[in-house]
Amino acid sequence: FTATLRGAQTDIVPGDTVKRRIVGYLGHDGKTGCGAKFTNIRVVCQNTLTAALGESGAHSSITHKNGANQNFDALINSIDVARQDFVTECDLMREFSRASMGRDGFRDFVDEVYNIDEGQVFRKRQALERAFDWGYGSQFAPHSIWSGINAITQIETSTRETTEAKGRAQFARGTFGLGAQISKRAFQVAANILVDA
Repeated sequence: FTATLRGAQTDIVPGDTVKRRIVGYLGHDGKTGCGAKFTNIRVVCQNTLTAALGESGAHSSITHKNGANQNFDALINSIDVARQDFVTECDLMREFSRASMGRDGFRDFVDEVYNIDEGQVFRKRQALERAFDWGYGSQFAPHSIWSGINAITQIETSTRETTEAKGRAQFARGTFGLGAQISKRAFQVAANILVDA
């Protein structure tokens, strides 16, 4: 099952809502056990479950053996830890939304995220700059680090306004592949920018 944690939904800026999800699972293969994982991945199939379970972060697992009932207490307590982690992440995202980033800063940000050398041709640059200026959610915190992260995430993971076949490929890339890795790197690079500022 996938559920949004109660009390783990907030606006980074008014109208720009993020949610923390919990994914619960019960294995019937004798070794998977049961447990829960806190993730931002929307789990809809075995592949997305595998991707979510492969992420670092709060995770509790209970195997099918004696003492399993007591371990459920630890699982329930871990929900509070996930809520605290969510609050910390949201505070960081709010800092991103308050930190200005002009076009030159965004260009440097893209170069850092994608490891682009000076003078190197980078075909995605125009699409990224359009997403930075006018992409999904750009009106919430225009020309900020937050809109920079969102521009990269849009280009790397969004399945909106595309064909069904391209959408499936983009979903796989954005959930399991290079798109997911680039989105995570954008978040890390942004956090480093705040530290260095």
